[in-house]
This record gives sequence, C-alpha cells and structure tokens, in this order.
Amino acid sequence: MVNHARCIRGLCSRPIKQMKIYLSILIAASPILLAGCQSSSKSKTDAPLQLTQYTPAASSSAPPHQGVISRTEALQNVLNHSPQIRSLRAEIRARDAEAYQASLPPNPTFEFEAENFGGTGGTNRFNGAELTGGLSQEFQLGQKRRKRTLVAQLAADMLRAELERETLNLQIATDQKFVNLMEAQSLKQIARQDVTIAEERLAAMRAQLDAGKISRLDLNKASIALASTKQELRRQESQSAKAAADLGRLWGGDGSHITRAEGSLSSSASLPSWSQIESAIARHPALSKSQFELARSEASLDLAKAQRIPNIEIGGGIRELRESDDTAAVIGFKIPLPLFDRNQGGIRAAEERITRAGSDRVAVRSSLLAQYQQYHA
Repeated sequence: MVNHARCIRGLCSRPIKQMKIYLSILIAASPILLAGCQSSSKSKTDAPLQLTQYTPAASSSAPPHQGVISRTEALQNVLNHSPQIRSLRAEIRARDAEAYQASLPPNPTFEFEAENFGGTGGTNRFNGAELTGGLSQEFQLGQKRRKRTLVAQLAADMLRAELERETLNLQIATDQKFVNLMEAQSLKQIARQDVTIAEERLAAMRAQLDAGKISRLDLNKASIALASTKQELRRQESQSAKAAADLGRLWGGDGSHITRAEGSLSSSASLPSWSQIESAIARHPALSKSQFELARSEASLDLAKAQRIPNIEIGGGIRELRESDDTAAVIGFKIPLPLFDRNQGGIRAAEERITRAGSDRVAVRSSLLAQYQQYHA
C-alpha cells in the first residue's frame, strides 16, 4: 500500500525544476480532456439537446374558501391547490432534472501512479521511483448520451400528458361536485319551505280544533307531518354539508366555510356530433400519454441496441524516471470486449415493452370510444 505521507514529503523536497514536471502533466494531458468534452458536446452525430420546459409548482397550501362560491372559483381552487396536481408537477420537475442529468457527458479522470519506491538498495525512498500522472476521458460511442436523454425527455413528456388527463378529470369532478352542492341546496330550500307550510298548517288546525271543527286525531296527523318535514330538512342539511365537503376536498380543503354555491342547474348545451367526438378522442390526454409511452419504448430499444457498442477510454500523461532523471510521455486506452454481455436481455425487454405499449394504446382508444358512446347515448 502506498504511504501517502512519505509520497507528500518526497514531492515537497524536490527542486522547483522537478516540480514543474507535474505541472506539465496537466498541460500535456489537457488535449485529451478537451477532445473528450468536445466529442461529448459537439459531436456531429449527436443532435442538439433540447431539454423540456420547467413546470411551475402549485401552491403548497389550500386556504379555506369563505362564503359563496361560483363554479369558476371552484375550478380555480382545484387547479391551484389540488394535492394530485401538486404531486404530478413535482414528479415532472424531477423527471426534467433526470433528463438534464442524462444529457451530461462523463467526467474526466485524473490518474497518479508511483512505482519502485520505498524498497531496498536502488529503490530506497524515491531514488529509483517511477512517477506517472495523467488524465483519461471516456468516449461514449453509439450516440448513447443523446439516446438516453431522449428516453428521459419522453418520460417527462409522458407525465405531462398524465398531468393534463388528471387536470381534465379534476375539472369534470369539480363540475359534478358543484352540481351536487347546488342540488343539495335546492332540496334543502324545498325542505325548509315544507317545514314552514307544515307549521302554518298545524297552527291553523289548532285554531280549528279550538273551534270544534276538527278532531284531535287530525291535529295529531298534522303534528306527525311537521316532524317528518323537519327530519327531512335535517337530512337535506346533512347532504348539503357533505356535498360542500366533497367539493372542498378536491383542492385539499374541508368545505366547512362554504355557505352557498352560486349557479344554475339549467343547461343549454347540445349534444356534440360524432365527428366532434372522434376529434375529442384524438386530442384526449390519455391517448397522448399512450403515444408518448410508445415513443419512449421505441427510444428505449434504440438505446438498448446502442448499449451493445462498448465505450472507449483514452488517457495520456507524463512519466518521470527518477533514477535517470528522464521524463517520457505515456498514452493508452481501454475498451471492453463484448464477448458475453451484448445487452441481449435489455434489447429483448425493450422489444416486449414496445409490444405492450402498442397494445395499451389500442386499449386506451377503445375505452375512450366506449365511454363517449355511452355518454352520447
């Protein structure tokens, strides 16, 4: 094992003239480093890397909504504060960072080696030592960097399509919950009116009972009817509170501060034509996600095939022979021999995932078509 303390003492005791040799190591090996960086960043075979755009984060907290709420305000709350949207946006930013990481070239390596020192006779201390220092750079062949960056970018784009689908689903759910809240409010208002009518009727029947116009049995029936309407009012109040809670839960709230939903239950929308439905299916985020998944699987196969090509590592530097006080240049390279591992399993797995992605895309389109047919009917 190299005694680092002795090495440092030996180097520090050298004359300035000899110490300049080690500075020349970096100067001599710098062309290799520059060539590696230029090959990684400006290779003619590598297309310019266009990283995906930044996805902003949604607000981390959902303030309670106070008072009256409209449909537009409910949708805005969901888009700004939904936990699902915040989660997906965070994962998209993570995948963007992974795409950026995949686009980076490998780092150069500094190497230092000391031989024939610390022994006996001519190898005592550093008298007969051979000191070698240099830089090496790995060259990734087969456009691996560009291909793995494309795979990472498609993974981020696929999640963006998932974000669009989740946003669309949340907008639909918001509409449904908002309509449920307006419906519950309307039924609560009707139940409150029924209670008022039942109370007025009971008061009138008491006067009739005093006048002897009706029997006690008729008054008891009116009392039971009033109790029933009050029970129905309590049930509708509970349903209204539950509908408000369901709506507020979509943006991470509880809906307890919502007093009323402002809107109308009537609609003037007409049924779309079948051509409009087919156009909507073609633009649906779920189908876009499946298309990105298929493209990502194909890019993964391209990358798996590129992994068969071994990378080459080239290095060079300066060697000092202490015994003769001579210096010499050193250059070498390393390349793995693909005798056993030619990434056969990775290629086969990528091919199977292309088949799966194609089948999933057909299934997604068929499911969307069936849903639109059902809604249209």
